[in-house]
Amino acid sequence: MAFYQAAIPPLPESLDLNGQTAVLTGATAGIGLELSLQLLSRGLKHLIVGVRDVQKGGVTRLDLLSNPKIVANNPNAQITVLKLDLSSLESVAKFSNEVLGITSRLDCLILCAGINTAHFEQTGDGNEQCFQVNVISNFLIQMLLLPLVQSTAREYYDASSPQQPPTITWVGSMGQAFHTPDLGRDNGDQAAILQTYASKESYSAIRRYPDTKLFVSMISRELASSIPDGVIVNNVCPGTVKTGADNNLPFYLRIPMNFNRFLRGRSVEDGARAVFWAARGGLHKDQSNGFYVADNRPQEASAFINTPEGQKFAKKLWHELILEGKKWDFKVGEGLAGSLIK
Repeated sequence: MAFYQAAIPPLPESLDLNGQTAVLTGATAGIGLELSLQLLSRGLKHLIVGVRDVQKGGVTRLDLLSNPKIVANNPNAQITVLKLDLSSLESVAKFSNEVLGITSRLDCLILCAGINTAHFEQTGDGNEQCFQVNVISNFLIQMLLLPLVQSTAREYYDASSPQQPPTITWVGSMGQAFHTPDLGRDNGDQAAILQTYASKESYSAIRRYPDTKLFVSMISRELASSIPDGVIVNNVCPGTVKTGADNNLPFYLRIPMNFNRFLRGRSVEDGARAVFWAARGGLHKDQSNGFYVADNRPQEASAFINTPEGQKFAKKLWHELILEGKKWDFKVGEGLAGSLIK
């Protein structure tokens, strides 16, 4: 891999999101905040953001609506701020159902929020925090909003439409390649994956974040194989971006990570545009659904995914997440083709 990252090209001047609605998590800082600006500058009609701090979200909303780019290009833009605490599955379910109550259209779901703390902490739901925030909670949002994305595809899009079809985009990471080496042997056959990842005994400060990003790629593929045509599913690595994403890490990790960002990091604008390309830029063309994007082009995800052990693990993870989701909302599984659990 080259030391300096590939350039992210400008978006086409003709790209227009007029009339469209998007849901975005993690919108008050970093890539999510810049992505909000880019989406609204391209004519997005309604942006729904999930934030942990509603007061901060309200300030962000006012800042965006007063931004000169949005005032000039999209003066009638609408932004709705909803409470979302990804460390609480009750909050996640409530947020998702609030979205369903305020919009009948969803062209784009972007699951941008995530954490990397490198220390063990358990949520009130009994899960390890990084695993719950990065995987379980975003999965629950995806499954509860999937039927709305699908109905949007049927009502507003067809095969001849020049527009990007409705999309579910997870923000992933090239870090997935550094996942736990013996993942399949440890968790693929008997042990419950969610139960294993909730325990302190299985926790690795170095491997946990890469594992969650590997699971993001797995979930994207499993969802894509479980739904009819009409909705694009992908996950995208925005690359190394000059944000404060590593500031919560222990100093022995924070110092080298931030130094790496300083030397070779993309700007926040470029990182957000990389996500925009995956979500609304048409990178799905000629690609199998469920693909992984890095450096602005579809690429192979972690090699483990394509092994028999990896495929077995992915289906087991998918099965467990469906069952976990159904504990919070019986609607989890609606919109899937055939059996609800594959």
